[in-house]
Amino acid sequence: MDLKVEEKSGAPVIDLALDTISKNKQALVFVNTKRSAEKSAEEISKKIKNVNLTDISEKAKKALSRPTKQCERLAKCLKAGIAFHHAGLHSKQKELIEAGFREGRIKIICCTPTLCVSKDTKIWHGASETLVSDFKKSNPLYVLSGDKLASLKLQKIEKIHNSSKLIHISSVSGHSIKITPNHKMLIKKKNKKVLIKAENIKKSDKIATIGNLSTDNVSIPANSCFIRDNEIKNSFKFTPDLSYFIGLLLGDGYSGAETNSGKIKYKGSPSIVGIDAEVFSHVKKICRQLELNCRKTKTFHGTPQLVLGKNNWFREFLVRCGVEHRDKKHISENLMMMDLKNISSLLRGLFDTDGYVNKQKNVGFSNISEKLVKQMQKLLLRIRIVSSIRKRKAGVMKIYEKEYKTKPHFELLITQKKSILDFYRFVGFNIQRKQDDLIDLVAKLCANLNYVSCGKCNYKIYADLFSGRTKAHKNWGKTKLQVIKLLGKKGELGSRKLNKLLEQNAGKSERRLNHHYELIKKRRIGNRSNTELFWSLNPIGKWVFDNILSKNRRITDFFRLRKCPLCQNNIDWLLKRGWRDSDFEGDIFWDKIREIREVDAEKFVYDVVLPNKPENDHLFVADGFIIHNSAGVDLPAFRAIIRDVTRFTNRGMQPIPVLEYLQMAGRAGRPSFDRHGEAIVTTGSDAEKNSVYEKFVLGEPEDIFSKLAVEPVLRTYLLSLISTRVIQSKEEIYDFFGRTFWAYQFKDMDKLMKNINKMLKLLEKWTFIQFLDNKYKATLLGRRIAELYIDPLTANHFLECLQRAKEVKLKPLSLLLLVCNTLEMWPLLRVKVKEYDLIQEAIAKQETHMIDKEPNMFEPEYDSYLNAFKTALMLDDWIKENDDVYLLEHYDVRPGETRAKLERANWLLYALYEIARIDQQQWLLKDITKLRFRLKHGAKEELIPLLRLKNVGRMRARKMFKNGIKDLGAVRKAKLEVLEGLLGKKIAQDIKEQVGEKIESKSDRGQLNNFVQ
Repeated sequence: MDLKVEEKSGAPVIDLALDTISKNKQALVFVNTKRSAEKSAEEISKKIKNVNLTDISEKAKKALSRPTKQCERLAKCLKAGIAFHHAGLHSKQKELIEAGFREGRIKIICCTPTLCVSKDTKIWHGASETLVSDFKKSNPLYVLSGDKLASLKLQKIEKIHNSSKLIHISSVSGHSIKITPNHKMLIKKKNKKVLIKAENIKKSDKIATIGNLSTDNVSIPANSCFIRDNEIKNSFKFTPDLSYFIGLLLGDGYSGAETNSGKIKYKGSPSIVGIDAEVFSHVKKICRQLELNCRKTKTFHGTPQLVLGKNNWFREFLVRCGVEHRDKKHISENLMMMDLKNISSLLRGLFDTDGYVNKQKNVGFSNISEKLVKQMQKLLLRIRIVSSIRKRKAGVMKIYEKEYKTKPHFELLITQKKSILDFYRFVGFNIQRKQDDLIDLVAKLCANLNYVSCGKCNYKIYADLFSGRTKAHKNWGKTKLQVIKLLGKKGELGSRKLNKLLEQNAGKSERRLNHHYELIKKRRIGNRSNTELFWSLNPIGKWVFDNILSKNRRITDFFRLRKCPLCQNNIDWLLKRGWRDSDFEGDIFWDKIREIREVDAEKFVYDVVLPNKPENDHLFVADGFIIHNSAGVDLPAFRAIIRDVTRFTNRGMQPIPVLEYLQMAGRAGRPSFDRHGEAIVTTGSDAEKNSVYEKFVLGEPEDIFSKLAVEPVLRTYLLSLISTRVIQSKEEIYDFFGRTFWAYQFKDMDKLMKNINKMLKLLEKWTFIQFLDNKYKATLLGRRIAELYIDPLTANHFLECLQRAKEVKLKPLSLLLLVCNTLEMWPLLRVKVKEYDLIQEAIAKQETHMIDKEPNMFEPEYDSYLNAFKTALMLDDWIKENDDVYLLEHYDVRPGETRAKLERANWLLYALYEIARIDQQQWLLKDITKLRFRLKHGAKEELIPLLRLKNVGRMRARKMFKNGIKDLGAVRKAKLEVLEGLLGKKIAQDIKEQVGEKIESKSDRGQLNNFVQ
């Protein structure tokens, strides 16, 4: 198409940006460096008049306590509605820019190239999931609003070319997802919700997963949903009994039919196997209702079975419900959307067949159909029950007194305390032996129960009603039991007579010690006494005495009831808080991370774009995780202006990959606002224009190469696979890697085996693995290194340097250089030509303190060592309380880059701590811990005691220190007025309370949340 743009500045990028603004459109300008992004934004902003976005400008300027020159430049650009965006910005500034661009206030963003999710990602909607590549705009997906999930239709899904590796994250609950490294995930750190890029997530973090699958589109399916090809004489309704029957057939039944390409093939008679009378009794009952034949026989192995009517309509009904053959079993979409009563019955049928109770730990379900197990996980989420899924290898198991060889299967486990209790209340078992096991498990959980209650009957039965922790409490518990038994046997008693029989008072002055009052009613009787109270058991007290205490049973037996014995309503449970109770928050479940690893690139990734609406926090549910729908500049615009299609490399200026060009060009066009989008590359001549057209517009995207060919990746994966026992023998190792994309791509298996053997020898030499009994096994040290996910070369480097640690006087800089001189810290700060002498002089001064010795200047790693030393100096200046302005001026490092380096250094120091601990270098652990703390706060060692206080950073700590308040003892002694003058009233009062000084009474923070809503 012909595009005419008025020349106003002589610079094509500026003219295109001004033309875009004149059309009231937005554009992304892609350049190859951070400095170019800033310069381009400044040049464009100078041409803008009559725009004044002061609010955004001021917020961006104040993102840091002391604005840097970069902050001031950004603020100036934002005032004109122009921005730059790159990795050097603070996260608060990035969020401001992205929000301003979505709202249409910022018109131009100059940025460096960005994100998304893998083609394998499945978006959750209703009770279903769909591959992102197949997802339709008409389907509402789950988005997060506050801590609740809501349904919302997306704006669009963009398919984008990708050349970067992906991050694979899996959770303990069995969810897994692949995303680009800069895609943000919702994480909980120190009880705070934060959005963090996938590449920066730690295994110790907790990640947001779906904890409640609520849906408004509940429906009871009709017969016609399942019976389409055959006629049925009498229609029937879906009831909980029928749902339970389908659950039984899904577990241990066969429909007598199978589907192939949507067509049904009728093969035999429907049947169900088992030994439980309750199951067969229910199946017979349903057969009578549906007017079906039913006869009892035995299988070839002698297991009892029921053979059901061979009616075609019935077989069609079963197979369309999902009662397929073996691993094809699933739950029909129509059944997934039933109401909760039918869902509970369907689940009960499934658990009655293939479910079980581990009396010590959990409730489980096992089946060879992965789809069925994953659908059950979703149905349990509709009742707010969180479960986990794991794959089990083939083995041998005993069923009905016979041993059978099993296939690989999938196991669903309910392990959360709250979820087990909810399973007991809302699902449970109909088979008595399994229900008894569940009751035993619940009884064990009741040791952590606070009380059960009935809102209608207005009572609470406390778990410690007749017991206690101290000797005095236990004695009082016996007295309370005696009170209830006396009133149960003798009826109503006056206070004086009751106290005389007890030989002490029947109540305490402290209300919290009188939980037995929940079972008692009192009244005054005027004709007997005007002052004496008469005690008797209330209705629930009488029930407890008649059914529990008079039969010498324990009060904990009451907690086995699911319904109130008086009104038959559900009983509410309140548990004492456990160590993972805070993991439930609204519709979010904060799951633990099982694994984080890098995986090979995929040719295409997908960007899910959500509309900008108040109820949308720009977080949606995919593969069970709650993930952000934008990272970096993943925002579409009318124009994508690509200024640079070359980049500086170690071979000079080189063209960018075609894949990267396609990713940038793919940002052009907003379907909801524009009929078309424009991707424009600026060139300096016709010859250059033709070259760009041929290479990028007409060119083929590059092939994707496996990262396993890179030695650091190969040795890391080898150690990880051996430590988790995925591969152990050489044959298993060769077989495993022989089936990888790497082997498929390079085909030279001899060369592959040579590389693998080389890595195995290195890992053995470093004592990370051992070869015993023809199997490779990871050592204790090797397993920990694999868990830390660092390069084994880095770990070996740490170990070698630690051997020299006792020979030198360690400084923080010694440890900082050690972690900076690793592959994990790349890219390092580059030593400029004019800095060479300064850096070498600094190295000479610190030589006696270094455990990572300087290489010979003629060795290839010398330049890398200088860069590592400069990076370590920057971090050392940070812990000496130099701020972002100082670091930018002296090291040319921006705030965002500083934070990234700090996070990476902290991770590596933690790895160093773990390696030193296993290597018996205990004397060093304190220094590493101290350095990590200082890195986090950017402070000198003298401020550490003050920094342990909540809401005290290095600025406040330094103020206190300068005024003679140097430790917690000094904080206690300091007058409140002095602290208020330094820190403000609210912070000063809070600090005083932290050191144990009561400033003002605070109301009780409230009872613990009731887990059963």
